[in-house]
Amino acid sequence: MEKKKILVVDDEEKSSKLLEDYFLEKGYEVIIARDGQDALDKTRDCNPHLIIMDIVLPRINGWEACMQIKQDPRYDHIPVVMSSSLFEEYDQPKEYQAGDAYINKPVNLDHLLSIVKKSLNQ
Repeated sequence: MEKKKILVVDDEEKSSKLLEDYFLEKGYEVIIARDGQDALDKTRDCNPHLIIMDIVLPRINGWEACMQIKQDPRYDHIPVVMSSSLFEEYDQPKEYQAGDAYINKPVNLDHLLSIVKKSLNQ
């Protein structure tokens, strides 16, 4: 059975390493991107099954990268889980225009795994 590919987009190495280790242990393939532009490039190159994307990123922020992915018919089917410690600062309508699910930081890994499995119909 093919391993599901998860693209983790976070400019904080500690956060991305935590998610990488966790999802590798759970049997997923993990790809890391450090900023929004890198996320767009790796989405095109790797065609992941799911993306976990921080909002506050260099070059292109997570909202913009997510909207570009969702506007491209080649990739609009990919579930995007937005993550941030700043959700309270964002207005609700904008949140629901971008990603498919949202999780606050610090991330509860078991809760995130349940979101990932639901998003991937596992």
